[in-house]
Amino acid sequence: MAQNPEATVVFGVLNETSETESRVALTPDIVTRLKRSGVSSLIEAGAGIAADYTDEDYEKALSKPLTVVKQESEGTDENYQSSYAIHCAALELLKKDGFQFRYTFEDKDDYNSYMERYTTAYTEKSDLIRAGGFKIYTSLDSSLQDMLQADIDQGLSSYTELQDNGKYALQGAGVIVDNRSNYVVAIVGGRGSGDQFNRAYLSARQPGSTIKPLIDYGPAFDTGEYYPTRMVNDHKWEDGPSNSGGNYHGSVTVREALNRSLNTVAWQILEDIGVDYGLSYLGEMEFQKLTYVDNGVPSLSIGGFTNGVRVVDMAKGYSTLANYGVYNDRTCITQIIHEHDGDLTKDLPPAAKQVYRDDSAFMLTDILKGTMTSPYGTGRGLELDNGMPAAGKTGTTNSSKDTWFCGYTRYYTTAVWVGYDIPRKMPGIYGSTYAGKIWKNIMNQIHEGLEPWDWEQPESVELKADPRTGTQDYFSTTAEFRAQQSLHDKEQAKLTAQLEQDIQEFTTREISSVEDTYSVKSQYQDITSRLPLLDDGELRAGMLEQVENRYDYFTGIISQMGDTIALYEKQKAIDDARAREEAQKQAEENRKQAEKDTKKNEFLQALETVEELEYQQKNAQDLVQDAIGKLSLVAGDPEQQALSDRLQAAITRISGLPTEEQWNASQAESRASEEAAMKQAEQQVQVQQNQLRSSLNSEKFKWNNMEYYGPGGRPDDEN
Repeated sequence: MAQNPEATVVFGVLNETSETESRVALTPDIVTRLKRSGVSSLIEAGAGIAADYTDEDYEKALSKPLTVVKQESEGTDENYQSSYAIHCAALELLKKDGFQFRYTFEDKDDYNSYMERYTTAYTEKSDLIRAGGFKIYTSLDSSLQDMLQADIDQGLSSYTELQDNGKYALQGAGVIVDNRSNYVVAIVGGRGSGDQFNRAYLSARQPGSTIKPLIDYGPAFDTGEYYPTRMVNDHKWEDGPSNSGGNYHGSVTVREALNRSLNTVAWQILEDIGVDYGLSYLGEMEFQKLTYVDNGVPSLSIGGFTNGVRVVDMAKGYSTLANYGVYNDRTCITQIIHEHDGDLTKDLPPAAKQVYRDDSAFMLTDILKGTMTSPYGTGRGLELDNGMPAAGKTGTTNSSKDTWFCGYTRYYTTAVWVGYDIPRKMPGIYGSTYAGKIWKNIMNQIHEGLEPWDWEQPESVELKADPRTGTQDYFSTTAEFRAQQSLHDKEQAKLTAQLEQDIQEFTTREISSVEDTYSVKSQYQDITSRLPLLDDGELRAGMLEQVENRYDYFTGIISQMGDTIALYEKQKAIDDARAREEAQKQAEENRKQAEKDTKKNEFLQALETVEELEYQQKNAQDLVQDAIGKLSLVAGDPEQQALSDRLQAAITRISGLPTEEQWNASQAESRASEEAAMKQAEQQVQVQQNQLRSSLNSEKFKWNNMEYYGPGGRPDDEN
């Protein structure tokens, strides 16, 4: 019936013979996809009837073209550009249908439910586009694409190892965003043009330290509690991360901490502002690989994600910083035209939103300039030519399994990743090496002929000296107010969480004993005394209603237990009186024992003074008399006799002690002997040193002997 004569592989489908079969091996849209992959389809007439597909449907499927237009020029191969364009076009069609995209999730059920809906809807649109009948116009620039591809290929050309599938083992990917239009203008998913797997948007990798500005510092600046000169403590602590190289710097500014890429500081900051608070910023910028497992995980602060992140998402995130904190959801799609329905995107304006405050983005950008210019910046030497202002961040994961550089100017943002498809260690490779150099090369190329363009200081930012340190730096004029609000919000969140926990416990408990009646009253009073502290009146009223309803239930039970409670209280009063009496007795015994211990210690001090005499002091007799007099303090003590014997032995010992003059003389003699022994030892060492030098001079060193340099002798040149 239908055949693609240009294909080299043939797939045949026969008519179903079973009367109960309602399926077909190939649907018309799959026929189209096979055709594009070089697979011909031979389909028997009527093969799709049971599945409600006519022979004309299959003929039409084979004849439908798919056109992806790059800068208004047609192309048909599904390469890095076209595959990304089709992906973005599918998202645009979902948006047109009103699909509600989500990027962060509460729990497993929430995540799985969304992913099922998304996967079904996305697959439907993707298959629809590939079936043909669409013209897709994009912002992708072939000249920029070629430059980025060439820079990645050249930058990694020294690594020639191949995988079993013939692809290069060491891979790279990059994305360029035009910060003026907010469109993706180039996307490279790997080395060479023969690899169609687009790692720039299909693969998710651990971002390392490149995530710090987006999830840690940017959100922290927004709170007002953090600013460039704020002091933070860089130190190693239990269950926390280590810094690269194992170095810790103590008290440092936030600016220095970010330029040095200190893991310990980033971790502390995210824990302080709240992991989910920082994560929400990535959700606002539509990071697509987040999962519920990431919630509350502090390792996100240094790039420890469950799935990782995409290169294209990192590029859009840094482009947001470049645009004073404004995120724009533009991808690469400028227009989609359907053969029957016309322009499908005319009613889909881009959505722009302020993710980071403009003052936060400006101050963060100023710090990130130091990545390439400060003495301790992790990207030293990567600054752009001709004085073009640029900001960026390196990223290197554990054992260098993933390396990144993400950076931007006012004109463009570029994100570059280098690593293996199956992560493995890359000794000596860091974000500043291959990824950083690729970034610098492409950014210098695409900025050629452009005038240096710096960021303008927002009205909400002022340059002044920190009153505590005197350091000149940028500050937000609204930071103090926002910091107070942030601290208040934290207190409210903590109070809310504690109340929710306490109310949950209160409303689910039961009364099974008299003691329970007292504890529920106490718990009720505790909760109701804290409820007025909540700002949210609706939440406060709802919580109070839950507590009151449960307490009414408890009150009914308590009233039924009146007689039991009365007997309990009577017995409790008797028990309390006995307990007080026992406590008084114990207190008196403790007092008496303390008094005995004090007296004993006083005697022991006098005894030890006598025992420690080294010679017959003039006041020895007085010391002995003092000890004898205090012996009465241990009268009745179990150790009384033993202590008396110790005193007698000490008295007897004194008679055998030397006089003071004799003791001083013996000390002097001992010191003299030690000095003589030391001098003799030094003389012996001197003799040994002289003997060794004599031996060295007589033997000489034979520098050209193979004993030192092997069969080749001494090298002519040694660096």
